Amino acid sequence: MQKGAVEKILELRIREALRRLKERYPEFLYPLSSLKFKSRVEKYSDPTIANCLSTDGLTIFYDEKYMINHVGKMLEYDIMHIVLHGMLGHFSHYKEYEHKEYRDVCMDMQVMFFLHQLGMSGNEEEEQIIRKRKASGNVDFSMRQYYRA
Repeated sequence: MQKGAVEKILELRIREALRRLKERYPEFLYPLSSLKFKSRVEKYSDPTIANCLSTDGLTIFYDEKYMINHVGKMLEYDIMHIVLHGMLGHFSHYKEYEHKEYRDVCMDMQVMFFLHQLGMSGNEEEEQIIRKRKASGNVDFSMRQYYRA
């Protein structure tokens, strides 16, 4: 397939995912409508970075391989994951927490919980974490609570 044809297909996938999200979650219409997507130019040697969406806070960057493998609900989940990070202020509070590994896990846990509340399922591991927390009676998914722990 030609490069231009692949880009058009990926653009259609993004538009369709956004359309479904706006239809399902009209309260997120504004943040979803203001998203910009761009193919990631640089290549990463780390497959975990190359195989996901990323953002600079203004644009969502994607890798062609990621977009080919992530369609439908998986793509919608990943888009909402980034939107919620922004809505929860994670981009602006990023430097507030000194331990990068803990900070990133805490922020992801909080977003994962909110996605669960919206009825969006992540992978089975994420769902298991939420079930265990709820079963233990600890439903505080705040960023500060995680970071203190």
